[in-house]
Amino acid sequence: MKRLKIMTIVNIIALIIASTVLRFSEIYRGQNPLYVTLKMVGWSLFFYSVLASLIITLFIVFDKSNLWDKKFLWILFSLLPILYVFTIIILSVSSTYF
Repeated sequence: MKRLKIMTIVNIIALIIASTVLRFSEIYRGQNPLYVTLKMVGWSLFFYSVLASLIITLFIVFDKSNLWDKKFLWILFSLLPILYVFTIIILSVSSTYF
């Protein structure tokens, strides 16, 4: 369980780094090679974070320990990248239609 907790924290940090890189790569938009590289790194980290979030959540759910109160907290932490993506999707769709 300790490894899953560490992987969850690393996953959240990867999401924060990906969002930061994607946000600040726009500064280098005119310099094509650097801009493309930063975008590729940012999107790779972002998709890694979302995919790893699903996998880590499944590992936590099917862990053999019976401490559901602690497992529930770590399940929520591991689902943060997925919740972040769904929040962005909901906000962008609602701003389009309303």
